[in-house]
Amino acid sequence: MKKEVSSSIRSKELASPLNWGGELTDEVIDLHSTPMGVFDDDVAWTIDDVCNYFGGSKPINPATIYTWIKKKGFPDPYKPGPQTSRWLKSEVVAYRRNIIHERKNRRT
Repeated sequence: MKKEVSSSIRSKELASPLNWGGELTDEVIDLHSTPMGVFDDDVAWTIDDVCNYFGGSKPINPATIYTWIKKKGFPDPYKPGPQTSRWLKSEVVAYRRNIIHERKNRRT
């Protein structure tokens, strides 16, 4: 017997485990029509995405990311598959902000 996969959830289901501060209602949220900006911080980036984020038009080498993981506290990737690594956008952005903040503090 097949189970139906729902493409909608109640806002209570979304809000309560995450405790994101949203109002708890019985409103049904259609996941297919949810604006992309709602879950942006949970976007999974590939190694290419991360390298482009730090390098812009001249992406850094992927080996640099793995060196940063070992020596400079860069966030570890999570592994959705045996040969697949992904980073959460929010963690990568926070790491970069921290680098900028530390650099500014050294100058003062």
